[in-house]
Amino acid sequence: MTRFAAPDLTALAAPDVIETLDYEAIIVARLARLVELWPGYDVGALETDPLRIAQEAEGYFELLLRGRVNDAARAVLITHAAGSDLDHLAALFGTVRFSGESDADFRARVLLSLEAFAAAGPAGAYEYHARAADARVKGVGLSVPQPGAVTVAVLSREGDGTASADLVAAVRSRLMQDDIRPLTDAVTVKPATITAFEISVTLVVPAGPDPAVLQAAAKTALGTLAASRHQVGQAVYLSSIIAAAHVSNVQAVRVASPAADLVAAADEALWCSAITVAMEVLP
Repeated sequence: MTRFAAPDLTALAAPDVIETLDYEAIIVARLARLVELWPGYDVGALETDPLRIAQEAEGYFELLLRGRVNDAARAVLITHAAGSDLDHLAALFGTVRFSGESDADFRARVLLSLEAFAAAGPAGAYEYHARAADARVKGVGLSVPQPGAVTVAVLSREGDGTASADLVAAVRSRLMQDDIRPLTDAVTVKPATITAFEISVTLVVPAGPDPAVLQAAAKTALGTLAASRHQVGQAVYLSSIIAAAHVSNVQAVRVASPAADLVAAADEALWCSAITVAMEVLP
């Protein structure tokens, strides 16, 4: 078991440092303070009162300032930082962004970089060093077929995910470095096995809503699902297909393909080659 597990950032509660902005609450507080300083002021409820107008104008800029403070707080949080802010945070971890690497991919690699302090013995260390070998590495699958033997399956960002020979060689070269590979490990690096599948569903919809709009929305949602499951060792469940295709105004979803849940092996990745959405409009 790895000594470090990258947390599910989506499960973290909103940080307390980020304030929920409320313009009306700001105005109420400013008027209350004005009354404390000037007890005789009693026309704050009048929208045309010059002092109220001034408070509203200044309250707007206070709202902007508070928003800027929120932005500054987000810039130093690994969960929210983006662009160059994320680059500077990553420097604390000794990690540099690949050219063209997205914020999401870079953030995941930064969190995984703590594994680099160990030799590539823990699973997380193997994964970090494999990902750090080349920007084309999308995912890594690890298996131990026998004691002392480690198989690293590489998934590419290109095409259906099949890793090219030069990409496999780049990962192998990094993992074989003396300061990375444990002396007791026999490491094999290979392309991940790609298993293609198709998604074919029929949406049952009532008369009225434009079927083409519902069809497009379902196809987009299914495409997002398929892309998210294109990783080594992941699964595509029929329930997730039904949930994705069940967009607004859809009454039922019938799945023709796949016929059953698809669960990839540790060295395998599922690739959706086509998505078909048929429509059945109820009378």
